[in-house]
Amino acid sequence: MPNPQNRSADPAAREMLVLAEEMGAKTVWDRHDDLKPLCGFGELGLCCDVCYMGPCRIDPFGERAQVGACGADAHLIVARNLARAVACGAAAHSDHGREVVEVFRGAAEAGSSSGYAISNHERLMALAAEWGVESANRPQRHVAADLAARMASQFGLQDGPLVPLARAPEEQRRRWAKMGIAPRGIDRRRLDGLGGVEHCGVRPVRARAARGGDGRRWSRSGRCRLRVNAGFRVARSGCFSGNSAGAFESPAL
Repeated sequence: MPNPQNRSADPAAREMLVLAEEMGAKTVWDRHDDLKPLCGFGELGLCCDVCYMGPCRIDPFGERAQVGACGADAHLIVARNLARAVACGAAAHSDHGREVVEVFRGAAEAGSSSGYAISNHERLMALAAEWGVESANRPQRHVAADLAARMASQFGLQDGPLVPLARAPEEQRRRWAKMGIAPRGIDRRRLDGLGGVEHCGVRPVRARAARGGDGRRWSRSGRCRLRVNAGFRVARSGCFSGNSAGAFESPAL
């Protein structure tokens, strides 16, 4: 087998790699080696399988196809692939937080029978104040239940700022506001992202930025565009003309 030191810097992982080899068990590194040589198009992110007219792939050397069936070039294909990966990863990680909220809700509504219990009354009251939940002269479980409901509502928040954003440094929040990239409810954001990358029929056009300056916009019949902006927000911006400040988009052909 390859030298375990070339596969992991962790001594415990190296030990397990040797053990796995002795047991005849394949690891992620073994399966990766079985796939070689890897697809060069896939490694560069130049392969797209969003629609069933594909998969399409762009020739990185400029000798063959430079756009897919829908008209998307290498820049847009890479951006869409990134957007899909970000949306899927955000979905998984947001569910970690959602599970914590559900456990908290269970502790509030079912008490110790849920397997968990609220042990720090002072911390609960501090969180209630931060989240705008009334706590004066109310039973602890009622405060906790209202707080859990308020927290759960943040995942699907359609408009307005998220409560946890107030914890960010003031300068960071100012930059978010200036660039129009303040985070919204994660459910809404990931749907925006996936909605923007799952549409075909795009064609690149050059546009003047709505707020001044040169801009780029990916357009289709409804003039919907995909943007990746400075806050690593990847989203379908909506069906309207013009660009937004702070957006980094694929250049037009």
